[in-house]
Amino acid sequence: MSGGTFFAIFMVFVIVERILETRASTKAVRGKKTESWSLPVLFMLHCLILASVIVEFALLKERLNLWVTALGLFLFGTALILRLWALRTLAEYWSLHVEIRPSQRLIKQGPYRLMRHPAYAAIILEFVAIPLVGNCYLSLGLVLALYFPVLALRIVIEEKALIEKFGQGYEQYRKTTGALLPFRPLAWFSSRDGR
Repeated sequence: MSGGTFFAIFMVFVIVERILETRASTKAVRGKKTESWSLPVLFMLHCLILASVIVEFALLKERLNLWVTALGLFLFGTALILRLWALRTLAEYWSLHVEIRPSQRLIKQGPYRLMRHPAYAAIILEFVAIPLVGNCYLSLGLVLALYFPVLALRIVIEEKALIEKFGQGYEQYRKTTGALLPFRPLAWFSSRDGR
């Protein structure tokens, strides 16, 4: 199988997986949405980056560096497992929006016992992985420059919504559980004012 065929199959898988995940979120219990602008912006950036990867790969016409592609596939597989684990754990509370339900309870099992935002951690891994699979370093630069800052802002917004909903219970959870990793190197995600 040529590198181009492999990459085309991979990108089709990525797009189909995203469509299925989006459809799964429609089964969630609906609640109060916060900062609803973030989903359309992230969706547009998502489409831009996928298009960028496809165009960059087509223009490069180089052979894939198998080590870089293998690293990308490993990160993508890890991201997929983590995100599916988070979705299954959240069940009816899974949403593509920052959305808090009146009956919602604080989830601290599954991947949420390791980190507060495993689905966002999975998205970060995935958006590093996709350009790496195609050896598309300019597209990886777009991810770092455009997508990750908006995602970081969304995490801060979600943190505030969760504090508002769960108060001291969530504050205690933040003290013992990292935001995006099983440990707490990003202390600014753990402070109330985001500093």
